[in-house]
Amino acid sequence: MPQHLRNVTIRQLRALAAVAECGSVTAASNQLGLTQPAVTQQLHQLQQQVGLPVVQRTGEGMLLTDAGREVLQLSQRIEAAIKNCQQSLDMMAGRAGGSVSIGAVSTAKYIVPHAIAAFS
Repeated sequence: MPQHLRNVTIRQLRALAAVAECGSVTAASNQLGLTQPAVTQQLHQLQQQVGLPVVQRTGEGMLLTDAGREVLQLSQRIEAAIKNCQQSLDMMAGRAGGSVSIGAVSTAKYIVPHAIAAFS
C-alpha cells in the first residue's frame, strides 16, 4: 500500500461513501450529522492523500471518479471488517444474536424443539 494511504481516516472514507450514496455534499452532511464544510474538508483531505480527484461535480451532483470508486471499494471492505470484528467482540461478551433457519420433515416437529433447546 502506498505510504500516503496509511493516513486515510475512517471519517474521510465515510464522507466519500455518503457522497457516493447521496449524490451531494449537502445530503451527505445530513446523513452523517456533520456540516457541509466538514464533509468538504474530509473529501479534500482524502483527495490530497490519494493524489487524484475522488469526486467531480456535475449538473446532477457529485459523482465518483475512477479513483473515488477504487477508494469506495476499500471503504466498503474496511466497514465490513469493522462490522465482523464488532460481531466477534459481541459474541465474546455474550451479546451475540442472530437467526438460524432449520428445515425438517413434518415428523421431526416432535424432536427438533428438544434438540434446539439443548443449545440455549
